[in-house]
Amino acid sequence: MSSMFKKVQKQGWRSWVVFELEQIRDKDKLIKLGMTVVDLRAAFSG
Repeated sequence: MSSMFKKVQKQGWRSWVVFELEQIRDKDKLIKLGMTVVDLRAAFSG
């Protein structure tokens, strides 16, 4: 089991994408609290 998968399970999330979004929020300041974000990638990731 990967460490990312364990982290996802521990936090209660359904996908690891939430961690990518947190990185974008913290690094690039593109996402603000309360915003709705839709992931439109073609590949299933969660």
